[in-house]
Amino acid sequence: MSWPIIVPSDIDLTQINKCFNDEFCDFIHTQDLDQEIKKLDGQTFLVLQKDHFLVYTDKLKPAKCAYQSRNLIMKTLGNFNYNYHNLLRKGWAGYPMNTSKVTEDGVLICPELPVVYFVNSKDKGCVGHNNATEYNTVVAYFNGEVDIEKFAEITKSKKDACTHFFVVYLGNEMYRCYNTNDTSINYKYSAFLKFKVVKDVREDVDKILAFIEEDKTLADRRPKTERDPNFILKDTHGKPVVEGKSYDLKIAKDSSDDVDNGDEEDGRLDHDAISVFDDLLHGTVLEYDLPVNCEIIDGITYLKHDGKYLYASDYEGYQIRVKETLPLKHERLQFHIFDDNTFAITMWDKDIYAILEWIKCSYGSIQFDDGEVALRWGKPMRLLLS
Repeated sequence: MSWPIIVPSDIDLTQINKCFNDEFCDFIHTQDLDQEIKKLDGQTFLVLQKDHFLVYTDKLKPAKCAYQSRNLIMKTLGNFNYNYHNLLRKGWAGYPMNTSKVTEDGVLICPELPVVYFVNSKDKGCVGHNNATEYNTVVAYFNGEVDIEKFAEITKSKKDACTHFFVVYLGNEMYRCYNTNDTSINYKYSAFLKFKVVKDVREDVDKILAFIEEDKTLADRRPKTERDPNFILKDTHGKPVVEGKSYDLKIAKDSSDDVDNGDEEDGRLDHDAISVFDDLLHGTVLEYDLPVNCEIIDGITYLKHDGKYLYASDYEGYQIRVKETLPLKHERLQFHIFDDNTFAITMWDKDIYAILEWIKCSYGSIQFDDGEVALRWGKPMRLLLS
């Protein structure tokens, strides 16, 4: 939404924090304030003042608003067609109800201070407009190289903004937040995580360290892509799988599984089954045995079902399918043995587990998911050979 913003001659724009929403605004510099206000009569527009700004909406009396909430106020008015009274009654976009406040001087304000963002000018328009995380913000644009220490000093000097941390937009929906007082403490994150990161770090800058530690823990959970040249696939009893011998491939379950996939409480199986339909593997709770055998070629272990090789297919997303020909390198499956003799599967030379998602009570989708939810918190499908 385009906003007319009237800038009286006695206002120095360089002393006012920039906002993401300014990109859509028409700044009108004037020597005759009253004349410009008359021209815009009936529209929604802003008038900048020294200690606050005024919002004119729907012929209502202009509302005094705090500069620290300027982007948030503009976003809320623009997105929801609110007027000043709506703001008082309903609160802000992306915030709980009744979070707006009026000071003793009659100035509308959101008590939560805005976060300082640094964005390369070439990325203007790529961030700050479509997510409530970036509504309560101020922005500083830069050209050329990133200068973190300079950014830290700028953040410390900001009036009416969060000064204990700042955010740098890296491009391609990636961000990095920094502890202003120690920029060596920083955390890189994606757009997927930005709400959680900004919310937590706004409350406590030490949460940056907590996110770093969480990532280390999650990284330890990921499979190692380096292939063991002496790898030996084992059955459920810990014995090496014999090439050419028939085994039943099953989905292992553990005590933490709480998915309602149709099992009865009594006689609950300690495994689910795998079925093949139209050359695609999927999970099922039916008492179904999937016979497979192992074949080792040039030191690489393959599983076969009914004379066909199991492989990673990119048809309609990465799935496990079967085919008659030997899988190409990028189609190979890589196996990872756990201490209980169950094993997980990844794509060859990649740290993407095959996961099982129950779509219906008796049907589970098996796929390789590289989305952030799966990579960070996904639980690998564990298999066993019996």
